[in-house]
Amino acid sequence: MSIKLSKPLTCFIMKRILSLNCDSPNRIKKIVTILSSAFILSTTAVSQTDIYFNDRTDNDSSYINNSANWCTDSSLSQVFTGEIDGSQNAYIYRDSTNTYRFAANSTLSFDTLTLETTPILINYYEYISSFIMGNDTSLNVNNLVTNINLAKVDKEEGKHRVYQWELYDRATLTVENDWEINGIRNGANDWIIFSLRDAGSWSSINVKGNLYSGPKTDSNFIFSTLTSSITVEGAVDLENNVWNISTGTTSNNVVRNVGGFGDANSNGFSNIRLNIATSDETLQKVVDLNLTNKSAYDATANFTMKQGSASKLNIIMNGDALNGKQTLRFNSSSSHWIWDVKCENANINNVEICSGRLDIAMYDGMKGNNLSLYSYDGNNSHAVFSAAGTSMGSDIGTVEFDSMTFYSGTLLFDLAEGENDFIRINGTVTKESPSAQLVFDLNISRENLEIYLDAWELDMLSWNLMSFKTEGSDISLSDVILKTQTGIEGTLSFIEDLDSGLTTIKVDLGLVVPEPSDFAAIFALVAIAYAVYRKRNS
Repeated sequence: MSIKLSKPLTCFIMKRILSLNCDSPNRIKKIVTILSSAFILSTTAVSQTDIYFNDRTDNDSSYINNSANWCTDSSLSQVFTGEIDGSQNAYIYRDSTNTYRFAANSTLSFDTLTLETTPILINYYEYISSFIMGNDTSLNVNNLVTNINLAKVDKEEGKHRVYQWELYDRATLTVENDWEINGIRNGANDWIIFSLRDAGSWSSINVKGNLYSGPKTDSNFIFSTLTSSITVEGAVDLENNVWNISTGTTSNNVVRNVGGFGDANSNGFSNIRLNIATSDETLQKVVDLNLTNKSAYDATANFTMKQGSASKLNIIMNGDALNGKQTLRFNSSSSHWIWDVKCENANINNVEICSGRLDIAMYDGMKGNNLSLYSYDGNNSHAVFSAAGTSMGSDIGTVEFDSMTFYSGTLLFDLAEGENDFIRINGTVTKESPSAQLVFDLNISRENLEIYLDAWELDMLSWNLMSFKTEGSDISLSDVILKTQTGIEGTLSFIEDLDSGLTTIKVDLGLVVPEPSDFAAIFALVAIAYAVYRKRNS
């Protein structure tokens, strides 16, 4: 029998052995003891059991917290006799409308939990409550896999087939690592909806890793969260499919905490389609999309709602101040149906940068309500906003908002020859306090600026960076700090247009010319260097 130890365990053993006194008469005995302990640890670490849920039709056998309802073989002939203790890899396969349940006041842990279903549905928008978590339940898994398979239907294709989980009061689902969700149509034209719904109140879903769709996922897949709160600490990546971030029949506020939108499944790209599906235009669903990025993510995006809907999508950047960055490149989307709601292109509401950097791209005709920069710690460099292009890899773009407020933060502008980032504020720009400040950070190198100046045979080039309504705004030149790269000097100016009632912020950039004293110092250094060189060679 061979034993393969993990690297951390191997290091632990070697440290213990090397720490023993060479003169000790009991050294051999201690080594044997250490190795015996290592054997126990190693065999314990790899001793995982595969268990399979016995999906029968009677009610008593539908509870996953009852260990007697599990088997140790996929043919369901050998009943599991142990205790479910978190070391098991659990599999639930179902091809019927049976519902499996998690009894109230229960706690359960698995290593990996795989749920696979092939729902048999007949009617339009028909759904099955496939999984029910009772009051005060706690389900903890290291890794969660959910596969939803459709069988091809010869008639009445194009239906929405709904696979629903219900969470009752204070039910909690915790995934320590990743949650993989796959919608597999198998050639069917039907839409798959995977729905998480609050059947009570105060349920909690927390994914500490990524939430993503794997390579099995087809198009026409909808992930629908009808819960009050869901947190994904890692990235969300649904393979160009839809995240229905909120729906329902009542007005309320919900929070979606996301560690970023980006390539979580390692296929090289990421696109997220967001929508709020409410059939009643007067209902106001306010969704706070709280971005908590610890690193940089980049994704193309769509956002849709029913035309005339009173619902709102707020985007708040609450990432790591130094490393958290999110780029969202919004593109126009064709209309589509979610539940019984026709969803079309919609504007976002408020955008707030508190910590980290947020870049947003907007297609022509899209806008936001209010843009706010409010650094938590008052450090301007820790709350950054920039416009971006709608295509991946494009840095330059134009964004539009109805108003802007600021306390502290940075607006970063990418500049190139003949184009640049531009922020259009249709209304006012106002300060949150008399001491509020903004940094205008200009992303252009001295080398590129020199090329542009030479091409135009000019000493200085100008770019328009931002515009806003003059009346009612209280921003002034003294509130703005201009930041340029080494070797560039610039001047900001506020230009008022009385006809339009708008003020445009313009920057003029040129190259820093060394002073005569600087030239003298440079020549002196060159002379010293040359003298040292001659001396060494002689």
